[in-house]
Amino acid sequence: MNSASDRGGRQPVDDRRSVADRLRHLAAWLLAVPLVSLLVAGCGGGGGASTAWFEVSVSGVGSTTSSAFEGGSIVLKGSDGATYTVPAVAEAGAGLFVTSTGSVPATLVVDRNPVNRMCSISAAPAALGGRGSASLSCVHTPINDTGLTDCMSGVDCALQDGGTGRGAIPAKLGKLNAGSPGSFDYTRICNNGAEEGAAGCPSGAPVGAGASEWGCTRDNVTGLVWRVVDYPGRYTQGDAIAIPVEGWCGRTASSWRLPSVDQLQSVFFNAGTLEGTDRVAAHTLWLPMLNFNRRNALENPIPSSISSEGSGFWSSTLVAAAAGDAWMALFQGNGRVRVEASNTLRLRVAPVSTADLASRFADTYYTAARWDANLGAGTLLDRRSGLMWMICSAGWSFNTTAGRCDPVAGQPAVRAFRDALAESLAVNQDSSRNRGYSDWRVPNRAELATLVDCVRWRPSEGGSAGCTDVALKKLVDLDLTGAGSFWTSSWVPGNEVFTIDFSTGAIGLSPIIGLDPLDLLAPTAFRVRLVRNAR
Repeated sequence: MNSASDRGGRQPVDDRRSVADRLRHLAAWLLAVPLVSLLVAGCGGGGGASTAWFEVSVSGVGSTTSSAFEGGSIVLKGSDGATYTVPAVAEAGAGLFVTSTGSVPATLVVDRNPVNRMCSISAAPAALGGRGSASLSCVHTPINDTGLTDCMSGVDCALQDGGTGRGAIPAKLGKLNAGSPGSFDYTRICNNGAEEGAAGCPSGAPVGAGASEWGCTRDNVTGLVWRVVDYPGRYTQGDAIAIPVEGWCGRTASSWRLPSVDQLQSVFFNAGTLEGTDRVAAHTLWLPMLNFNRRNALENPIPSSISSEGSGFWSSTLVAAAAGDAWMALFQGNGRVRVEASNTLRLRVAPVSTADLASRFADTYYTAARWDANLGAGTLLDRRSGLMWMICSAGWSFNTTAGRCDPVAGQPAVRAFRDALAESLAVNQDSSRNRGYSDWRVPNRAELATLVDCVRWRPSEGGSAGCTDVALKKLVDLDLTGAGSFWTSSWVPGNEVFTIDFSTGAIGLSPIIGLDPLDLLAPTAFRVRLVRNAR
């Protein structure tokens, strides 16, 4: 798919030991403190053993105690293999301390994260018996990762999708269902509303319409509940909006609907398995209704290779600036998003329920306005995703006096993919450009897609036809590079990279090396917008 639209005016194709000898024990409690952070102060010792004193600040918690960590506590691990839990219940007057028989440097790492959070701990005290501090930072991650784990050779994996985010540490993720795949967290639900393994919903229940059969899957990251029983037929988008729904899986009929384009692409698994010659961009063992190869064999066969009708699913999102068009998702070829004619093309549907959203995102953090543009720093905060963006794309710097992006002398506005990844390192080490942070990176496909305002189309155009949110629109008004295509850090085998065209909002794949006859084998160049985890 030709998703990107700008490249020089031409179109691209589509321990040391952590505690000496042995850690004897770890006692941990969290004190109730203000919203911004939790402070765990260390004290204690005795028994002839030296004591490591920790003062641990826990950030990113939307509550006064760590009971805000849904689905379990943080687990720390020493290099001796022992694990230690930071309990979810605060107990006043106690602290976090480690005792040991020796006196050597100590290091702890996060061995398990809470659900929907990723935590990291800074360097522990230099030596047991001495007083030190460590910062435990927890970032909220309420959007799914891409599932990509492969990294391109010759480029630091830590700069790529495969080396960052949830997908890089699946064994350390807190999950409501530890048996779900990789960085994803799914729970099967029977038609009677019970979860798999509970009374009335046996483990391994087959897909079906019976009360004790598997009818739905809940995505524990997004809170969406998907109907996994095939909804038969193909529809125009107008007919799909009005499809009959029922109170499936214990959710009311009124909570079921055609998913928005954001909801639909949230289940993209960009490392899906090959079935024949097609790659299915979904976890088909958990979301079988998205397996277009199987469904095409059952009804109305349309080869996915010749038409988007073969693997396309309608969303409920219309294109306001182009009457007669709507957004759809293709589940072939690693997954792509584009606009199609809503009244002529006939695609499949996958109903979704939002009944569980209120309980999943009751955090008061979500009640504030989603977008917050900081014109004193040149950053844009997205409270829904917990991501912070640079208002200016690479090659430009935010002018706080004039409130705009100015070009940086000698800096190109577009870059080859490898140079785009390296740009984050350069920015992090440059105090004149890093806006006070040193953890900027190139976003993955799922992260960059959160900037697309598909409701209004053309998210990078100003005026009434542009973005619907005033703060989000700062990316348009202040970053004078205009609309065009941006790199993500999501590389897939075959030397293709996901790109997003911000003149249309389409998501597709572009080759790293251009195929334009005028510059054969020249690197493809696009824009770059850096991101960091803000919460």
